[in-house]
Amino acid sequence: MMVVNHPATFIRILGVYSRRGIRIDRMSINRADQQHLSNVRITVQCDSSMIDQLIKQLAKQIDVINVFKCSDRNIASKNNNQTKE
Repeated sequence: MMVVNHPATFIRILGVYSRRGIRIDRMSINRADQQHLSNVRITVQCDSSMIDQLIKQLAKQIDVINVFKCSDRNIASKNNNQTKE
């Protein structure tokens, strides 16, 4: 997801997961090209309906600009395409 780079933003994002009892397997936050934005990647293991619900809830959060869903297959496909070039 793309978010505004404020500490409170990350607390609210983590709260969405915590309230639902979803364990985060991996989380990375990197500064985007624009200084006031960050890219956040969160990896969880749960069913598709829960992921869809999380995306809806995250999109409603203040300072969240955009939320994407990537599956393992999408990531593997992107990595394979990159190595072929």
